[in-house]
Amino acid sequence: MLNTYEQLELLKQQEDKDFGNKYLYFIEELTHNYISKIIGIDIVKCELSKWDEESKEIIFDDLLTSVIKMNLINFDPQLFKNEILGND
Repeated sequence: MLNTYEQLELLKQQEDKDFGNKYLYFIEELTHNYISKIIGIDIVKCELSKWDEESKEIIFDDLLTSVIKMNLINFDPQLFKNEILGND
Protein backbone atom coordinates (compact mmCIF):
# COMPACT_ATOMS: atom_id res chain seq x y z
CA MET A 1 0.00 0.00 0.00
CA LEU A 2 1.31 3.42 -0.94
CA ASN A 3 1.69 6.32 1.44
CA THR A 4 -0.73 9.13 0.67
CA TYR A 5 -0.78 12.90 0.49
CA GLU A 6 -2.50 12.95 3.88
CA GLN A 7 0.40 11.02 5.40
CA LEU A 8 2.80 13.45 3.77
CA GLU A 9 0.98 16.34 5.41
CA LEU A 10 1.18 14.56 8.77
CA LEU A 11 4.96 14.36 8.40
CA LYS A 12 4.99 18.13 8.02
CA GLN A 13 3.15 18.47 11.33
CA GLN A 14 5.41 16.14 13.33
CA GLU A 15 8.13 18.06 15.11
CA ASP A 16 11.81 17.29 14.72
CA LYS A 17 14.31 19.00 17.00
CA ASP A 18 16.98 19.39 14.31
CA PHE A 19 14.97 20.07 11.15
CA GLY A 20 11.71 21.58 12.40
CA ASN A 21 9.52 18.75 11.16
CA LYS A 22 9.78 15.14 10.00
CA TYR A 23 9.12 16.06 6.37
CA LEU A 24 12.15 18.37 6.20
CA TYR A 25 14.21 15.62 7.82
CA PHE A 26 12.98 13.18 5.15
CA ILE A 27 14.00 15.57 2.35
CA GLU A 28 17.43 16.10 3.90
CA GLU A 29 17.89 12.34 4.26
CA LEU A 30 17.01 11.81 0.58
CA THR A 31 19.40 14.60 -0.41
CA HIS A 32 22.17 13.08 1.68
CA ASN A 33 21.59 9.64 0.18
CA TYR A 34 21.62 11.01 -3.35
CA ILE A 35 24.84 12.98 -3.06
CA SER A 36 26.88 10.74 -0.78
CA LYS A 37 26.09 7.13 -1.59
CA ILE A 38 27.12 5.08 -4.61
CA ILE A 39 23.59 3.67 -4.74
CA GLY A 40 21.99 7.01 -3.88
CA ILE A 41 19.77 7.07 -6.95
CA ASP A 42 18.46 3.60 -6.12
CA ILE A 43 17.76 4.61 -2.52
CA VAL A 44 15.84 7.70 -3.63
CA LYS A 45 13.86 5.71 -6.21
CA CYS A 46 12.99 3.11 -3.58
CA GLU A 47 11.80 5.73 -1.11
CA LEU A 48 9.72 7.53 -3.73
CA SER A 49 8.13 4.25 -4.80
CA LYS A 50 6.46 4.09 -1.38
CA TRP A 51 4.32 7.19 -2.13
CA ASP A 52 1.32 7.89 -4.33
CA GLU A 53 1.83 10.01 -7.47
CA GLU A 54 0.68 13.30 -5.92
CA SER A 55 3.03 12.91 -2.97
CA LYS A 56 5.87 11.68 -5.17
CA GLU A 57 5.70 14.89 -7.24
CA ILE A 58 5.79 17.08 -4.12
CA ILE A 59 8.66 15.13 -2.59
CA PHE A 60 10.62 15.14 -5.85
CA ASP A 61 10.20 18.90 -6.30
CA ASP A 62 11.43 19.56 -2.77
CA LEU A 63 14.30 17.10 -3.21
CA LEU A 64 15.30 18.80 -6.46
CA THR A 65 15.32 22.18 -4.71
CA SER A 66 17.43 20.74 -1.91
CA VAL A 67 19.97 19.21 -4.30
CA ILE A 68 20.18 22.42 -6.35
CA LYS A 69 20.99 24.33 -3.15
CA MET A 70 24.02 22.05 -2.72
CA ASN A 71 25.60 23.72 -5.79
CA LEU A 72 26.94 20.46 -7.14
CA ILE A 73 29.31 20.83 -10.08
CA ASN A 74 27.78 19.68 -13.38
CA PHE A 75 24.40 18.97 -11.79
CA ASP A 76 21.75 18.72 -14.49
CA PRO A 77 18.18 18.99 -13.13
CA GLN A 78 16.69 17.34 -16.23
CA LEU A 79 19.09 14.41 -16.02
CA PHE A 80 18.29 14.13 -12.29
CA LYS A 81 14.58 13.99 -13.09
CA ASN A 82 15.18 11.34 -15.75
CA GLU A 83 17.32 9.26 -13.38
CA ILE A 84 14.86 9.42 -10.50
CA LEU A 85 11.47 9.49 -12.20
CA GLY A 86 12.33 8.05 -15.59
CA ASN A 87 10.66 11.02 -17.34
CA ASP A 88 11.86 12.87 -20.40
